[in-house]
Amino acid sequence: MTATTQTKTQRAVTEIRSRILNRELRPGEPLRQSALASEMKLGVTPVREALLQLASEGLVKKIPYVGVVVADMTPDSTHHIYETRRVLESYAAHQGCLKATHETIRRLRAQLEQMDAACAARDRERYQRHNQIFHMTIYEASGNPVLTELIAAQWRTFPRDTLDLFEHRMDQSLREHYRLMEAFERRDAANVQAMMAAHIAGVEYDVSAYIARREDGAVAEAGAGQMDDAGGVR
Repeated sequence: MTATTQTKTQRAVTEIRSRILNRELRPGEPLRQSALASEMKLGVTPVREALLQLASEGLVKKIPYVGVVVADMTPDSTHHIYETRRVLESYAAHQGCLKATHETIRRLRAQLEQMDAACAARDRERYQRHNQIFHMTIYEASGNPVLTELIAAQWRTFPRDTLDLFEHRMDQSLREHYRLMEAFERRDAANVQAMMAAHIAGVEYDVSAYIARREDGAVAEAGAGQMDDAGGVR
């Protein structure tokens, strides 16, 4: 894939993801590649690539004889994913803290500086990129490639980009990363494990609250629609 195609694909990913999370595209709604390409003034290829990426994130799914549709994001599925992440990532952080080299510490500090600069610039995409490298550097330090791949698979499925949903999340995330880094440098593995679990639980809380508000809004909207059907006034 060329750099130009990649840029167009990422644009399509960002726009379709935003429309799904904002419920402009509803769960179960079919996604027609040609229609999306026309709406976004893109070719079919970047849209097709975008749908493949969104499928790996769990935002869309392919149904036989129907095609690609918007997947549902429920409180239960969200909890199950974050519960798995907490267990895997907190354990990997514990092991990574015990086994980290001086080079690992240097790399983590470098990523933290990049995240700090991105936060100051309010550059969410840059922050998210260095945030992922920071986390994966910790997990890779565990020396367990099977564990690291399991975590990477969860990241591909979830999270949705929480920085696009919650304005406070980037600042809060940065503060938590600095505290985690301090404990990591002290080789306080037990504290690192607890902090990582709390860090992930905080993201789950925000995402779950968002889903609850979204569902309440959908119920209210459906109720208003039923009133209209019955001759009521919106």
